[in-house]
Amino acid sequence: MSAEQTQGNGWIQCIHPEDRQRVLAVWQRAVQTGQPCEAEQRLCQGMTGAYRWFLMQATPYKDAQGTILTYIGTCTDIEEQKQVEQKRIAEALHQSQERIHALIGSNIIGITSSEVEGEVLVDANEAFLHMTGYSREEVRSRTLPLALFTRSAVASCGPSIATNCR
Repeated sequence: MSAEQTQGNGWIQCIHPEDRQRVLAVWQRAVQTGQPCEAEQRLCQGMTGAYRWFLMQATPYKDAQGTILTYIGTCTDIEEQKQVEQKRIAEALHQSQERIHALIGSNIIGITSSEVEGEVLVDANEAFLHMTGYSREEVRSRTLPLALFTRSAVASCGPSIATNCR
């Protein structure tokens, strides 16, 4: 990108499309308030077209009267830090999911997972399957409506859900 192309807001074209609106808002707020700014953004490498993560920081340069003459900025390559961060997040999510599955699987309380849009059950633990008499395949078939398991529906089934509500 040439120097002429970066004039005005032309520089925004170097930023990943998903980051542009957010970064432009940070920049505009800094210019309006005269404050420094900082944003993480993905910048396009001119030669390859690949994007890498950078930390952009800009500080206003002022004259003796406090008038902003320009902004002085840096872009620091943080691609490796972002990759480490993403790996750490993925590992934490995996560990969290394992703990939840262990908790749900060992619980004596019936626990289900539902699909809100379709208003159907999508999974259940063994305790729920035992209490209701449904099989895992029936639950995972996504054909059991949530309405079957509301407080009023369950109350009308009497003492044995597994035999009275099928």
